[in-house]
Formats: sequence, structure tokens, C-alpha cells
Amino acid sequence: NDYEGALALAQKENKPLMIDFTGWACVNCRKMEEQVWIAPEVYDILSKKYVIVSLYVDEKIELPKEEQYFSKSLNKQVVTVGNKWTDFELTNFKQVTQPLYVIIHPHKKQIINKPIGGFMDKKTYLEFLNCGLEGMKK
Repeated sequence: NDYEGALALAQKENKPLMIDFTGWACVNCRKMEEQVWIAPEVYDILSKKYVIVSLYVDEKIELPKEEQYFSKSLNKQVVTVGNKWTDFELTNFKQVTQPLYVIIHPHKKQIINKPIGGFMDKKTYLEFLNCGLEGMKK
């Protein structure tokens, strides 16, 4: 759940960074983790070819006062870690969906392929992951 640390690791290992916008109370997030992520062919790609960062949009931990700010996207004060990740998701990807999976090129810090969200089948998710790997080569 450390975006900057995950980005640094992805840069070091030259792997795409997958941002997993998730939530503690997200039913579809758990379904993806328990039914799709554990499939051997999905797990193999995720564990060997990606750096993953899970950003919890409902995390209630309060940010230090000096990190709190007003979000134009949310039209409110960002005071928790969850607010920060919600603002990040909405500002950069124009969505507030959980799960939302975004694949970023670690050096260019650009989206590699179209983000996808919600619960999907293994085949669709594998296509998304493989498309991200192909995009990383370009």
C-alpha cells in the first residue's frame, strides 16, 4: 500500500506497476483476489512480471496535518489515507470504482492500457495483464 515505494521497485526491476484501487469493504475486490488472482496462470503473471500496489480508498487512518489538503476533484478536505487514494483515483483516472486496475509504465509514469474495474472472469483479466506486458515492451 506504498505507492512511491512500489513505483521505485517497479523502476528498479523494470516491471509494469499495477495499481489496485481497492477497499476493506469491497466485495468485488475480495472476489477478484479469491477467485481470479489465485488462478495459477494469473498468479504466475502477477507475482513474476508485475509490481502491485493496493491502495485502499476506505482506509480511515488520518494523514499527518501537513499532508492534508483540499481536493478540487472531491470538493472536500482530504484528511485520511482513503481520501488521498480516492482523490488520486478520481483526479488521474476519472473513476471511483473498486476494484479498479491501472497498469503504469514505471519510467514514463503513463497508463499502458485501458484500466478495468469490477469483477471479471479469469480470461478477461489475463488479456488485460498480457496487454499491459505488451505495452511495456513498446
